[in-house]
Amino acid sequence: MKTPPTRPPFRQVLATWLALYPLLTLLLWAFAGPLAQLALPVRTFVLTVFLVPVLAYLLVPRVVRLLNWSFPAPEKH
Repeated sequence: MKTPPTRPPFRQVLATWLALYPLLTLLLWAFAGPLAQLALPVRTFVLTVFLVPVLAYLLVPRVVRLLNWSFPAPEKH
């Protein structure tokens, strides 16, 4: 059974960061007023309830595909 080529871990880290940073910045900006009254753990919970599914199912897979297209893994011989 042939295993798919492994990609360097930095690609997953880069993909996650490229998806996380803009979305987190947007959420912090958009909800700064309404969330300001809440305690920090509650604010963190509210943001991550939205952030994690959007990252896991929408943004990170798209960024990974973009990175794989932009920087293909070297072929193994």
